[in-house]
Amino acid sequence: MRYVHAIPGTVVGLAIITAVDVTLPNGQPSGDVNIILTISTFLFAILVGFFIARLAARYDGIRSNIAQEDAQMLAVYRTARLINKKLAARMATQMDTYYIAAYDFSLSNANAAYKATIDPFRALWDLADEIDQQKYSAAFQMLVQQLTMIEQSRNQASALSQEKMRVGSWVLMLVLAAIILVSVFYVRTEALYSHVVTIGLSTALVMILLILRDLQNMMLGGQSLLEESGQEVLEAIGKKRYYHEVYLNAGISHVPKTAKEYRVGSHAPGSPKHKIKLVKR
Repeated sequence: MRYVHAIPGTVVGLAIITAVDVTLPNGQPSGDVNIILTISTFLFAILVGFFIARLAARYDGIRSNIAQEDAQMLAVYRTARLINKKLAARMATQMDTYYIAAYDFSLSNANAAYKATIDPFRALWDLADEIDQQKYSAAFQMLVQQLTMIEQSRNQASALSQEKMRVGSWVLMLVLAAIILVSVFYVRTEALYSHVVTIGLSTALVMILLILRDLQNMMLGGQSLLEESGQEVLEAIGKKRYYHEVYLNAGISHVPKTAKEYRVGSHAPGSPKHKIKLVKR
């Protein structure tokens, strides 16, 4: 099923709301309904501000952690090449396994990705332990520092990903939005401005809810957050880009036109056995 982000979702919502406005008969002024509309709109605005602030902070935090993780991962590879090219090649293999395991999960579920990448990341530490620490003391210390920073970024992203809107919060937001919609349609009149305000306010409610969903799913703008950053790391270490077919089919992942070859996984996320095919354009 294809993922519909906020902008096209709002366009669809606008069409549906317009059709409903044309179909339903005009309402009638009511003081009681106006009071309900005022209170529910006030509560909705407060809750939207609260949840958007939290989700936006989560979005920025995970974005920063992922960018730092990718940068440090590439630095680990470059540092290892300065010490031993064969060791760097083995690290590249483990990094490839690491990114495959990570990209089998969406960023909104970074905690699952963290658990799935524990073994390949531990393997990087094991490879670093093979370095002659006396001969390459400075490089070894730099490598340990880089791996430590990656672990810190991984832990922070995993913790931040769990700060989501719970089912109860979504139910509350949907109930308030429904009350506002019903009230707006109930008090609208035959005047043109009344229909315009009704359609505009209803569409804005739909957009706000979809933006909240996109923020929670780390899909603001319709694309997965910073996916290209990790794909460029794979290319830098001599590996093909990797995408999972679930996210390609859903429109969450996008392969750039410049990529002539890339890999597509069809195995279950987290599976120890990978089913990957090479795609050539």
